[in-house]
Amino acid sequence: MSKLGLVLGSGAARGWSHIGVIEALEDAGIQPDIITGTSIGSLVGGVYASGRLPELKEAALSLDVKSILFNFLDFGIQRSGLIDGNKVTEFISEHLKETPIESLSRPFACVATDALNGSEVTFGAGDMLTAIRASISIPGIFTPVYHEERVLIDGGVVNPVPVNTARNLGADVIIAVDINHGVVKHPPKSIPPNYLERLRDSSEKAKTDAFGIVEHFRDTIKHFDPERLGPMKRYIAPEPIPNIFDVLGNSLRIMEAQIAETRFTVFPADVLIRPNVADVSILEFNRAEETICAGYEATLEAMPAIEAFLKGNTTP
Repeated sequence: MSKLGLVLGSGAARGWSHIGVIEALEDAGIQPDIITGTSIGSLVGGVYASGRLPELKEAALSLDVKSILFNFLDFGIQRSGLIDGNKVTEFISEHLKETPIESLSRPFACVATDALNGSEVTFGAGDMLTAIRASISIPGIFTPVYHEERVLIDGGVVNPVPVNTARNLGADVIIAVDINHGVVKHPPKSIPPNYLERLRDSSEKAKTDAFGIVEHFRDTIKHFDPERLGPMKRYIAPEPIPNIFDVLGNSLRIMEAQIAETRFTVFPADVLIRPNVADVSILEFNRAEETICAGYEATLEAMPAIEAFLKGNTTP
């Protein structure tokens, strides 16, 4: 019998849509034999392979802006990333069984990138927590993972939707989920007319405040009064200008979308699902409900093609 591979792509907060995709497949009685993923796709795929997807969904639906800022974003002073990643690691560990990848009931692999030489690094064995933490290390935002003399960052830099990884694990039929596709529909943020003047006026103060920003942020975020965030406000403020996460996140999304399109010509999926989540920004993990629904709906739309392909490629 042919083996079905499910490939879950990178895309930060848009990745909650993978939960909806999986739920729609299971509701239709479709169980993948092989699972691969990159970045958020590695997290959702790894948790699914561990049999704890319902718990992850519950946690995702409980997230709000305050919990994301307080429980995910441990801002640090590391030279290699804005966020230390310790709290993200804790979150991942809460939803993963303490088991090596090779001990799972079905094959699973995830992809990271060696930041020093640009090579693709595939984890198909070993500690799941290390593998997934490496795969989700968005460059410039999360600190890299140092593993076996390698500096590992987000796998989306080289392979956003790892179809080839699933093929290498023996998948005959592949359903891939691309969450970086689509045009952002909401109006882009713009720079107000007086912004440059305001920036010049505050530049000297910013220099003296720089070393106190992190501690000030950690202290005030406990009460989440935006007016008390001080200089850190410009890093996360939704208006009026694109913040650092908007710039890094949108840049990464554009890059990954281009890479994915190129790779699909070389390693095509049999069925490609593209949830309508382009408007979800990199750290909007609080939008889980609508994002999960988008994944479910996109899978329902693709179901006739999925079922037709499975029937045509499955032997008794």
